[in-house]
Amino acid sequence: MQMRSARVGQTALILWLGLWGVDSLQAGTILFNQAPQYPGLYNAAVSQNQASGAQYQTYDNFSLAGGGTVSQLTWQGFYWNRLNHYANPPAPNTTSFQVGFFQNNLGLPGTLVAGPILLTSVKSTIVGNSTFNGDPVQIRNYSANLQSSFSASPGTTYWLSIVSFASGAPPEWLWTSGQGGDNYSAQEQYGVSLTQIPRDRAFALYSANLGEPAPPLIPEPGTCVLAGLGLVSWLSARALRRAG
Repeated sequence: MQMRSARVGQTALILWLGLWGVDSLQAGTILFNQAPQYPGLYNAAVSQNQASGAQYQTYDNFSLAGGGTVSQLTWQGFYWNRLNHYANPPAPNTTSFQVGFFQNNLGLPGTLVAGPILLTSVKSTIVGNSTFNGDPVQIRNYSANLQSSFSASPGTTYWLSIVSFASGAPPEWLWTSGQGGDNYSAQEQYGVSLTQIPRDRAFALYSANLGEPAPPLIPEPGTCVLAGLGLVSWLSARALRRAG
């Protein structure tokens, strides 16, 4: 599996009302949630397989106080062509995603404990438009089932990585930032380095039967009618730390 990030832009004003209803949560019990920062201030990090030509894989940590079995996942991201401004917003080059769960090693992802796990029944919904690194992009909410569930031990810190598996790049897939965690995540430059980067990633974990549809992302109160800037650094790990 594999990762990386981007820069400053203006989001379009959108309404999120009606996208998250109580009925949608009946598919499963929420175990963990880091709500999207979009359409407020957000950043994003590339997380795509190395074989496609992408250079980065992104991770974020979580802990379940009471433990639990993770069967479903929701997350947020977008596709971006960093080489051709006029090709944005690009069409998705794949809807194939895999995840991995890793041990915590001194505040960074350690040994893989489960995965790669294929995500099935992947669904994506465009929830708004934004400008990223000066380019137009379409922000997407995703939901999927895990082909095999992951059992998390109580009070144990794990790292989750969500990776887009494409046949080539560009475009690349980027994972947007979230809120409610410890305000940092991690990114690996394949074969080079693994470092902390600013902000959480947007995702939620659920316990449910695999045959049921995963619910959509749950926004924090007050984020339903926001506009803002998309903040990302693409240049280096140092620039990423400054961006936080």
